[in-house]
Amino acid sequence: MIKDTESSGSNSVKLPAGAISLPIEDLLKRRVTELKECYLLLHEKHLEYKIVGRYETLQENKDTGVEEWLETKANYRWTRMRKDLTDVDMYFDNDEKMWAVNVEFGTFNQSWLHKKGEDAKKLYDTLQEYLITR
Repeated sequence: MIKDTESSGSNSVKLPAGAISLPIEDLLKRRVTELKECYLLLHEKHLEYKIVGRYETLQENKDTGVEEWLETKANYRWTRMRKDLTDVDMYFDNDEKMWAVNVEFGTFNQSWLHKKGEDAKKLYDTLQEYLITR
């Protein structure tokens, strides 16, 4: 389970002003062990995303062919221009049994999974308004 977070997806560290705290949920082949930062910033002309944490992924061992949990560190961020945002979607991911909110920038996309549909809808509404009012 995730350390240093609350069930609402709030990060334990102080977020930049105006940041939207994002959840990182355990998945079928990923379990989060520590989450330091995970947020989205919506600026007038661009969006910023950042995640810092640790998680384990279920991967096949090349030597034995057996799946095992391997630790991975995440220190990832991206910035995209608001004008390049082409789509915002919300749907139920049947495999993971969670609600997904997805943003698309041409060929690049990013999704965030939520256990509660209400939390996903809140993020979806915020991103949809950001898309429409540009």
